[in-house]
Amino acid sequence: MRSARPTEVKASALEPRRHSIARDLFPDTLPPRPAPIFPEPNSVKECALLALVGGAIRQSGFVRSWRLAAYVRFLKDDGWAIISREVAENGRTVAEYTLDLQDDATREAAACYRRRKGGAA
Repeated sequence: MRSARPTEVKASALEPRRHSIARDLFPDTLPPRPAPIFPEPNSVKECALLALVGGAIRQSGFVRSWRLAAYVRFLKDDGWAIISREVAENGRTVAEYTLDLQDDATREAAACYRRRKGGAA
């Protein structure tokens, strides 16, 4: 006797979007985020932050270390809001990182960091 139900499993919902940023419905009720921590001078973490302040960065453009993803994780742990997205480069999919300048604490800290380093704000 055969079952009337199909044996294949089909997903009923679409995959979640990878590039969507979850926003809170009531952002005014959230506690303020602490200011990001500045890295030690002349460290690889500082070099990664300088690259992020300058714009989007990929591993291929970051010559100081081959572990850019690790230093981006350290910066996130220090309070920096960083957005990552997957892009195609030389036939491969790689991560590209940018500072989330819509985050107030990150935007203010990045402007302060530019002033400290002598760049334009």
